[in-house]
Amino acid sequence: MSEYWHAESHSSVPEFLQELREQGKIGLANNGEGIHSSSIHQIAQTLSKRAAVVMLQEVSFHPGERRRIKNILKTVGPEYWCIMETSQRVRAGQEELKAGVSKKNYLSPWVYSVVTFLHKDVFKRPIRVDWAGQ
Repeated sequence: MSEYWHAESHSSVPEFLQELREQGKIGLANNGEGIHSSSIHQIAQTLSKRAAVVMLQEVSFHPGERRRIKNILKTVGPEYWCIMETSQRVRAGQEELKAGVSKKNYLSPWVYSVVTFLHKDVFKRPIRVDWAGQ
């Protein structure tokens, strides 16, 4: 999977997926194609409309992947401030699983975030405010 993200960061995903197909890993390549073409493409298409505020709900990823996901989102929308707020809570139905990275990352519960994009032409600099409350 790290090879996929390396290809993603170097804008060479189609070449990487073709290599997988040539190695006979067609199902894996098709799955990668679905990831590459749907989620990131939709976000880029939405941001291309140049709205002042764009909010994504329930952005999910494995624990420990927050920085990588945020960097991908920042490269998709360089004209936006990208703010990501992540919950430490486990999704309903998975309460018995501990949050955090396990030795088998694919077994770890997914982390959920809300991502807000603020257009730099409209907002000078975002300010984060922690609301105190019970």
